[in-house]
Amino acid sequence: YGIDGLITSHITDNNGDGKVNGDDKVWLFFVYRRGGNSYYAMDITDPSNPEVMWTIEGGSGNFVELGQTWSQPKVIFSQLNVSGTSAKPTLIFGGGYDTAKDSRDIGGQAGVDSKGKAIFMVDAETGALIWSLSASGDTNFSGNDSIPSSIASLDSDGDGYTDRLYAGDTGGNLWRVDMPGSDKSKFSVFKLASLGNASETSATHNNDRRFFSEPDIVRAYITETIDTGMVDDGGKAI
Repeated sequence: YGIDGLITSHITDNNGDGKVNGDDKVWLFFVYRRGGNSYYAMDITDPSNPEVMWTIEGGSGNFVELGQTWSQPKVIFSQLNVSGTSAKPTLIFGGGYDTAKDSRDIGGQAGVDSKGKAIFMVDAETGALIWSLSASGDTNFSGNDSIPSSIASLDSDGDGYTDRLYAGDTGGNLWRVDMPGSDKSKFSVFKLASLGNASETSATHNNDRRFFSEPDIVRAYITETIDTGMVDDGGKAI
């Protein structure tokens, strides 16, 4: 497969002139997907002299949970990665795909994946791990299924920092992570929905749901509730 994953670019245009000059930077981040379990970062500010900034290989150290790297890295800004008064570019990505799922036909969710049950946050410039969600990470994760999709992020209070994450897994579950501030001990994760079937005896093709795409986030604001005085056939207000 080679390099089979999606590429993310990050451009720092300090003077806003739409050109790469001066102290501007252009970085690329890419994944192997079916080709392996690595993440690569490259500085292509000078196209004639590109440089590898860092690499991450799954299976050992801080990234022992990293499976096949299907999750496209997303650039966010976090209160965990601030230098002075400025937030540094930060990457967020899922733990990847566990190839054990390839051989699970009916009842694909049954059992516990050995890889990919994680979310990682790293410094975009250095690749250093900043935070992780896993069975042994900064925030404990009890999920059984790998997370191959990219991670949806949200700045819920408009302060410029990501404070919520949303992710689906290959067991048909949807997870939410709350990150209030810079204190990792206050981070939490909970399951929003379970839309698959974890029972090995009752799972079928119809309920073997696996999420490979990033969740869409839609902000909803209810500005006014009107009592029409009408009810439906069941007596509920409409």
